[in-house]
Amino acid sequence: MKKILSTIVLLLSISGVLFAQDPSLTMTVTIPVGASISGDYSIRAGCIPAGIITPTTWTAANITFQISNDNGVTWGNLRDRFGTEYTVTVITAGDVIDLPPADWYWKKNRKFRIRSGIASAPVVQLTTDKEVKVACGR
Repeated sequence: MKKILSTIVLLLSISGVLFAQDPSLTMTVTIPVGASISGDYSIRAGCIPAGIITPTTWTAANITFQISNDNGVTWGNLRDRFGTEYTVTVITAGDVIDLPPADWYWKKNRKFRIRSGIASAPVVQLTTDKEVKVACGR
């Protein structure tokens, strides 16, 4: 049993789930009240997205992303190799969601935005600014 638990902890730490133990390994991305998309943020070499923590006041919506390859001049919706919008399913406000760091590694040194909802149906965040925590993997 102890070996199984050690293996689970190792796998979770590799996948980035255990990021919450060290707040210095997170960045805060803000979606302003009345908006559905955040400002611009940089994916730094030392901070590859590995997880997301939604705020407890999150207005129900999945999360999608935009990426800029030219320092924020033009933006594109992040899609997988099949052309499907890269979507993070949010079940409830306050969720902690794993992001595979391998999905983000090639995007380092680029800018990104977080969107509430999908490109064709963005969801406006109500009542307050929403601070989404992005966990950093290495």
